[in-house]
Amino acid sequence: MWSPKTKKNGASNETYLNLTRTAINDTVFSYAHGNIMAVGRVAGPWREASRPSEFGNVGAQWDHEGWLVPIEWVPLEQPYSPRAYLSRLVHLLPEGYSPIRKRDGHGNQGIYLTQISEALGNELLRICELTKNSTTDSLQQLSITLEEEAEERRIERKPIPPTEKKQLIKARRGQGIFRIRVGQIEQRCRLTRLEDKSLLIASHIKPWRNSTDEEKLDENNGLLLSPHVDRLFDSGLITFTNDGRILCASEAIRKIMRRWGLDPNSNAGHFNKAQSGYLSFHRTHIFKGVVTIDDILKVDGMH
Repeated sequence: MWSPKTKKNGASNETYLNLTRTAINDTVFSYAHGNIMAVGRVAGPWREASRPSEFGNVGAQWDHEGWLVPIEWVPLEQPYSPRAYLSRLVHLLPEGYSPIRKRDGHGNQGIYLTQISEALGNELLRICELTKNSTTDSLQQLSITLEEEAEERRIERKPIPPTEKKQLIKARRGQGIFRIRVGQIEQRCRLTRLEDKSLLIASHIKPWRNSTDEEKLDENNGLLLSPHVDRLFDSGLITFTNDGRILCASEAIRKIMRRWGLDPNSNAGHFNKAQSGYLSFHRTHIFKGVVTIDDILKVDGMH
C-alpha cells in the first residue's frame, strides 16, 4: 500500500499520514468498486518510497515520493458491499474520516486509509464469515507468521554469539538443541504413543513467538507429538489439564479426533511441575475452547 506525502496542491492529508501510524499485524480492509475485496495484515514497518511502477499512469499527478506499507492480503472469494449491511455497521462508523458514509452506505472517496475501532473491524470480519469467506483461519495463520518473523528479526539484532542466535531460531521449527532436550524427557507422542522420534514434532507448549529466549530452549516447554496431534495442539483446538485429561475446543474436534483414531477421553499422562506451568499459559491464551470451573478445580488439584 502506497500513498504520496501530500495532496496534489501540497496540502497535508490525514489519511495519507495514517500510513506512518501503522504497526505490524494491524488489520487492513481493502475497499474498491463498492465492495470489501480483501482483508490483510501489515507485514512490516512503513518506509519512505517512490511511487511503485505497478501504478502505471494511475496517480501520475502525485508526487513520486511517498510512504509504503507492506501488506499481506487475503482476497475474499465473495466480496461484499458494506452498504448491504449498513444497519449493522452504522453505529460503529467513526465520526470523523469514516470510510463509509452513514447516510447511504457508499464509500467515502476522500478517504485513503483511516483508523476504525476494534468493534467495527470485528463486525466486518463477522460479515466476511456470513458471506461464506473463510478468512478467519488464514488471517490467524498470517498473524502467527508475522509475529514469528518479527521475533526472529529481534533475535538477529541481539548482541549474542551467532551460535546462540542459530539455536534460538532453529527452535522456532522444533529443531536443534530444543528438539534434543525435549527428546530427553519426552519418550513418545502423548496421544498416539508412537515412539519413533524421527516421525514426531517437538512442539512448544507456550508458543515460540510468546516465549522468552530461555523458554524457547527449555525442554519443559515442549512435547513430542505426532503431526496431526501437533496440529490440534498448536492451533489451540485441544489442550491438556495438569493431570493429563484432554480438553477439546468443540464437539466437532472430538469427532475429528475419533476419525483419526484418537480417543478424546484418553489421558495424556503426567506432566511435571514446569510443564504444568507452561500448560497453564496454553489453556489461558492458546486454547480456543472454554475451560469450565470443574476443569479449573481439577487443574489446581483442589479435588
